[in-house]
Amino acid sequence: MDTEILKTIQITIPLWQISLFLLLAAILMLMGHKKIALATCYAFSLYWIFGLNRPELLKQFSNSTLLMGIYLAAGIIVVFLLLITFLIKE
Repeated sequence: MDTEILKTIQITIPLWQISLFLLLAAILMLMGHKKIALATCYAFSLYWIFGLNRPELLKQFSNSTLLMGIYLAAGIIVVFLLLITFLIKE
């Protein structure tokens, strides 16, 4: 497995998005909305990895079908975790 590609990836996230994420997560947790705060974390993670940095990751993974499969499986797992979050009763 070619894991050297993973060591060279640099993900760029704008500071205003990180600030918005932290502000939303903190407010939601302080208000007691744990599930919505967790969903916010998943949503920002999905956007940052699969939306904002997609071209760079696709360029890095283009030579490795195994890493592209892992990349896609991770995205699917995050979506299922988000769905499970809303289905679990407190």
